[in-house]
Amino acid sequence: MRRKRSASANSPCWRRDREVARRQHITTPLPSPRRTWYHSSMTTTTYLDRLLDPVTDAFTPELARAIVDLRADAETEARINLLRRKANDGTLTPEEDAEYKEFVEAVDVLSVIQSKARRFLARRSA
Repeated sequence: MRRKRSASANSPCWRRDREVARRQHITTPLPSPRRTWYHSSMTTTTYLDRLLDPVTDAFTPELARAIVDLRADAETEARINLLRRKANDGTLTPEEDAEYKEFVEAVDVLSVIQSKARRFLARRSA
């Protein structure tokens, strides 16, 4: 999920999130507000990328634009912000930790699909 915030990727909030992820051995990168974490040299994502190749076949320009513009709703955003703060403070319950890790994994899948949508749109406009 790409965020619409104006915070930089080096803001204290994002640095803390990355540090918490490192300490908790979360190997999945956390999303950044200014850059896409997906790139083809990431082994796990490469497998995911290949598994999601058939999705690209279903893209239309309208669908690809909708995927690129996809954002979390306000309720989801508020919940993730709460979990992020608790993770930074080290106060997540085991259930919240599982929920937060599930969010991070979902962001990875969405990032791959959004990357494919961006590439689809770039090829169509070239």
